[in-house]
Amino acid sequence: MIQKLLLASCLLWAENVAATSLSAPEPPSAETNRPFSTTAWLAGDLVVSPATLPAFTTAAGTPSAYQTILINGTGLTGDVTVTASAGFEIAWLENGPYGSSQVLTQLGGTVTNVPLYVRLAGNTLGSFTGTVTVANTGSASRTVAVSGTVTAAPTPNPVPVLTSISPSSGGHGPPIVMDLNGSGFVPGATVSMDLTRIISTTYVSSTHLRALVQLPSRATSVQARVIVKNPLPGGGDSAPQMFNILATAPIITSFSPSSGPVGTAVTIQGYNLYLFSGGATVSFNGTQAILIPPTPSGEQITAVVPAGATTGLITLANKNGAAVSATPFVVTASPPPFFENFEQGTKTSYTPASVALASGGWTFGEALIGTTAGADKFNGSKSARLRGGGFVEMDVDKPNGAGVVTVSAATYSTETGVSFLPEISTDGGVTYTSLLTGPAPVLTPNLTTYSFTANRGGNVRLRFSSSNLNASTNPRINIDDVGITNFTVTSSQRKQGLPQLVVYPNPAQNYLTVATGSSRPTQVTLHDLTGRVVLPQVTLPASQRLTLPASLPQGSYLLQVNSQGEQRMIRFLKQ
Repeated sequence: MIQKLLLASCLLWAENVAATSLSAPEPPSAETNRPFSTTAWLAGDLVVSPATLPAFTTAAGTPSAYQTILINGTGLTGDVTVTASAGFEIAWLENGPYGSSQVLTQLGGTVTNVPLYVRLAGNTLGSFTGTVTVANTGSASRTVAVSGTVTAAPTPNPVPVLTSISPSSGGHGPPIVMDLNGSGFVPGATVSMDLTRIISTTYVSSTHLRALVQLPSRATSVQARVIVKNPLPGGGDSAPQMFNILATAPIITSFSPSSGPVGTAVTIQGYNLYLFSGGATVSFNGTQAILIPPTPSGEQITAVVPAGATTGLITLANKNGAAVSATPFVVTASPPPFFENFEQGTKTSYTPASVALASGGWTFGEALIGTTAGADKFNGSKSARLRGGGFVEMDVDKPNGAGVVTVSAATYSTETGVSFLPEISTDGGVTYTSLLTGPAPVLTPNLTTYSFTANRGGNVRLRFSSSNLNASTNPRINIDDVGITNFTVTSSQRKQGLPQLVVYPNPAQNYLTVATGSSRPTQVTLHDLTGRVVLPQVTLPASQRLTLPASLPQGSYLLQVNSQGEQRMIRFLKQ
């Protein structure tokens, strides 16, 4: 019975073996992309990338920079082994250890994005080609093509020898040229020196270098090492030569600006100006100033013009000595509370528009901001340019009234026969009154400052108009540097002349009524806007009416009124 059972088992085993050996291998699937084998089917799958690495290069005796291969795998059995062709090395870490073969131990059958680092060993001269092979018993092997070239190593540079330097001493001042003599210098050699800025190093020959050196400011003399350094490969530092950096007196080479009022920040340029162990003092014509940022240095220092300073030389002193400027700093009067120089605005056409300036908005009519040097006249780089019918007026009020109004004016280019009319408003620009107490100033091609007493309280605005009433025509004028002082009433201050004066109608056609509020005689004189008399002085009749000449052209005019020992100028429009 037992023999029969054993025989049946043997027959069943034989049938199974036969069935297994005769069955066809399973074809590859689209999902796994495993290769088809006619001899056996391997369940694992290795994937490596990239298929080819870019060519390596290195010099003999030095391994090349590494490149990376990524290894992935599923269904693996046993460890993953990697081998590299002759001349190449591989490692699991970028810093090694490197060898011709490596083993990746795995137990779960899967590896994911494992980096393998590959480099050209550089042990032998020549060109190399080969592969890096990644293998596993459960998968087909994978290869990555590699290639590279090992070139001869460059000849190392010698260590330089520095035997002398010239000069061997000096103090803070303009950069000096230092000649360095020795041997073994190569192109690319550099010079260094303690406490000192080397601006540039020039290779002259293997025995001669030349350096441009900026020495520092010092309160006491000090020895500094001078060294020559040759670059890699090889190279290195020479033995030092010693340079004596001297403590020298300050030198003022320039300052800016050249003028300004009290409170102006003045930047002084020079050498050995500020000593970090002792500082420095600055005086304007004997009056000591305070220093302000930026941080002072041996070559630059900034000071503020102090109260009480007057025009004179700038003096700078420190522990090493003192220096004075070659030219004086001119202390000017402080600008008034309101000041406009037209430097911050931009307007390039005569089309009417409002322009944002430092003092606020201004309306320009038949006017622009001129910047043409030689033709436009200005104290900075800009001024207002007005042509026929032109004006500029403030868009916003200045508080605290107007005491004295100053303005600089000139004719544009070489044009002549034109002036300007200064006017003031105390009602937000609704009406304006002339500030002239006589004829309009005669302008020249040179920018000239004019002053007008306003003595108006409260809020005020100014307007400046061209005396050329023919719109869009020449001649033209420039207006610059408008200033207004605050109005302060004192017991001795004279009131505005003829405060009750009323002139009407305005505009007028045939006559004007001039009401002074008094029965005393009144004399009037009629001027055009250039100040030219167009109607000589006459005494008004009891009716206080002035008949305008029928031949008087239409336009703006100035009526000068004198009565009771007082005078006032009124602008009106003839229609």
